Amino acid sequence: MLKRHSRGKKMMVAEFDNREELYRCFMPFVANGGLFIKTDEDYVPGDQLILMVKLPDLKQKFPTSGKVVWVTPKSYVSRVPGVGVQFSEEDNGRLRLNIENLLAGMLDSESATYTM
Repeated sequence: MLKRHSRGKKMMVAEFDNREELYRCFMPFVANGGLFIKTDEDYVPGDQLILMVKLPDLKQKFPTSGKVVWVTPKSYVSRVPGVGVQFSEEDNGRLRLNIENLLAGMLDSESATYTM
């Protein structure tokens, strides 16, 4: 879901219903962590975003900001279209820590992800 924020930043809502999908989208290799968010919207690297992230098994949503660090366009037939969003330092790693806690035991998996 995408909305335009009053300061010109786009707002994205990312809701993860299960840990497997969160694993496929998490980007621990990016400084501050990040998520791959499926979308057909047009972005370019460097676009600033406001994110509202709903994690599985947790009731609260985590607001944070970030920037697009890569784009997989819908024209790539063999890949899921979307954007890789790097978390900003604003939340002091809170979102990344919550994701890592939810994915404990899965992060060393060889399972395919949307990013690597």
